[in-house]
Amino acid sequence: MNFQKAASVLLSALSVCFLSSCDIPLEEPAPSSKSQDGSVLSNSHEESTFTTDSSISKSESSAPSSPVATDTPEQSPIDTTKEYSDLSFLTADQQELYRVAYDAKDGLYGMGDNLMYLWGYRPVLDDNEAVVYIDEDYVLYNANFYEFSNHIHQIFTDSFLANSDYSVKFIDYDGDVAVNYSLKKDIVYGTTIQVNEAFPDTYRLVCSSENSIDFTLISHYDRNGWNGQNDSIDVYTIEYPIRMIKLSDGWRIDEFHTTMFG
Repeated sequence: MNFQKAASVLLSALSVCFLSSCDIPLEEPAPSSKSQDGSVLSNSHEESTFTTDSSISKSESSAPSSPVATDTPEQSPIDTTKEYSDLSFLTADQQELYRVAYDAKDGLYGMGDNLMYLWGYRPVLDDNEAVVYIDEDYVLYNANFYEFSNHIHQIFTDSFLANSDYSVKFIDYDGDVAVNYSLKKDIVYGTTIQVNEAFPDTYRLVCSSENSIDFTLISHYDRNGWNGQNDSIDVYTIEYPIRMIKLSDGWRIDEFHTTMFG
């Protein structure tokens, strides 16, 4: 009896239950607040300040680089303090999804016609070669609404699109796409070429599982706004959550932000 009791205690002590990193949040999301300039700041945001000479050549900022990826995301344990200068912690498919979403940002958040031209659509013209307007605020495009809708739903989840301006900016007009030409978000104050070149975006992996991945976009801004080429810049950061989830037919972006539009 003593031997059986000892064996039972030993087996109980060796019983362990493992959970994936995304099943247990590494930290509770902090409520957001607004800075003096109206930008949304996370309470978990760590503000870093830099003062530097801004004599930097001016050129257009480009999309995030896409390094060679492994077949699977980085596995646990995850160092949530590590900052990445690229998206190497994503798979090749996930990197491509992020790139496509990034390219669509100017139309999704900025002027809607940016996305239409990006995807090869052009406005409908009348007999006088003039753009056709619908209800004054919309421009009609030579674009099948079903095909356009299917395209964007291959990038973003239904939930994300439902909570964005998508359904107002792009509407179904007799089977074609009509685009609101005036609806757009403001660019975050302090977004400058100077800062983008000197302090490009960085990323921090939060958690990863077979069906979801969460990471942080760390964006850099100048409190002084746009300055002359030789003026100093006062840099601070805002951290934005990005989330991808795996559906039955592939990965989608479920939460998305950009440095330019917040």
